[in-house]
Amino acid sequence: MGMPEFQSLRWSQMLCFLLLNVSGIGALKAQEAGKVDENTRRLAWRWELGKRYLFQTETETILSLKALDKEGDQVLQVIQTTDVTVRPGKVAGTKELSVRFVTLRARMQAEGKTFLYDSEEPSESDPALRQMLADSSGRGFSLIYSAEDRFVELGTVDQPAATPDSEPSLLAVVDARQVAELYRRSLEMVLPRPEVMVGDKWTSIEQMTFPQSGEMDVKMSCHYVENLDRDARKHAKVSFQGRMAQAAKGAGEADQRAIKLGGDSTISGHIFFDLERHAVSLSMFLGSLVIVHEGKNLPIRQSVTTRLEGIEAAPES
Repeated sequence: MGMPEFQSLRWSQMLCFLLLNVSGIGALKAQEAGKVDENTRRLAWRWELGKRYLFQTETETILSLKALDKEGDQVLQVIQTTDVTVRPGKVAGTKELSVRFVTLRARMQAEGKTFLYDSEEPSESDPALRQMLADSSGRGFSLIYSAEDRFVELGTVDQPAATPDSEPSLLAVVDARQVAELYRRSLEMVLPRPEVMVGDKWTSIEQMTFPQSGEMDVKMSCHYVENLDRDARKHAKVSFQGRMAQAAKGAGEADQRAIKLGGDSTISGHIFFDLERHAVSLSMFLGSLVIVHEGKNLPIRQSVTTRLEGIEAAPES
């Protein structure tokens, strides 16, 4: 397999972060919210001290090779497990969420060949995939929240591993902190900040910074569709759809972005919020993205499904 395909794999890996994290939006404009009665509720995480939250995320990224003068598609499938352990913070009245990317398995198919990666058996994995995905597991960071589950600050962040020849680059260190911040936002998904009720709609608008790709303008239209039973518990279903575009650079500002997003990039999906455990139990995203590289538009289709697999007692620290 030639280098263009492996370079596009790196784009796919970055886009996994991009699509997973576009939905923790800050600026909220209610369109039909604001009705106050006994049916309104706050859809927000409630992190329980002494608990560990177990997540599994499945991502499929399909890149059309036509723009690269190749036939067919490159398909990358990734399964990643993540856990979040909640303990009292060092400052009284705070909670510390320790986030750890635990394992990652990947399967890539292109030009009739299949390549595999398993973080638990790296020596048996494809060398090119191992080089690109090795830093995607076994690392983590901490997030500090108030007793009322309001975000306070980013805590410690595991630094990228040094190579035999050099220490981690400043760019790699910055990227690690950006990934931590994006993950923090992703936990909020498309959840509204004010209380809402079934039928409410709202629009979220924000400019966000992504590793290697710079600032993105994101606009999402969200809808509290219904309450329903799922896994024997009451859930709120929220649907969303929106657009993503590269933010314009200032006059005279150099453009050094490794990834550029085309203006036709869209995202849609829905989440299920567990009203009893105050947690997002399932999120499903579909993205139709356009990467601009050397004057060529590279279409990418991506689906991301994240499940809360369980909540268990945290191990003794």
